[in-house]
Amino acid sequence: MLREIKIIQVGRDKFKYVDLIKSDYLRRLGHYFTVNEIIIRESRSGDKITRLREEAKEIKKHFKRSSALIILSPEGIEMDSVKFSKFIYKFPSITFVIGGSDGLCEEIKILGDYIISFSKMTFPHHLAKILLLEQLYRAASIKHNRKYHK
Repeated sequence: MLREIKIIQVGRDKFKYVDLIKSDYLRRLGHYFTVNEIIIRESRSGDKITRLREEAKEIKKHFKRSSALIILSPEGIEMDSVKFSKFIYKFPSITFVIGGSDGLCEEIKILGDYIISFSKMTFPHHLAKILLLEQLYRAASIKHNRKYHK
């Protein structure tokens, strides 16, 4: 049974509305499992490859191999909400990784156990996190037969 979720995000949330939405979903999710959030600073170094490598180094500090590592990326597999619910409840612990404005280093994608996509479209990291939190809440509602998912 899923007990813990960690969300590693590259880049800080710059808008107050993100904090309001995030706190609402985190409160709701607290009934089902623990959600911890880790924010990695976006690198400002030289070229894109250098920035991605620096961010990857920081991201890797927060991996636990006992946790399923799921990368959020437009090139990942897509699934509907019911399938997502069944998918996440296969693991006792999950770490999700959301890239910054430059995306994610291939090294991080290779380390991931799964790469999933909410869409083929690209979203800013703060919106990807809101989508993830909403889908986690929907998944919990599906699993526990709550009204939220119709």
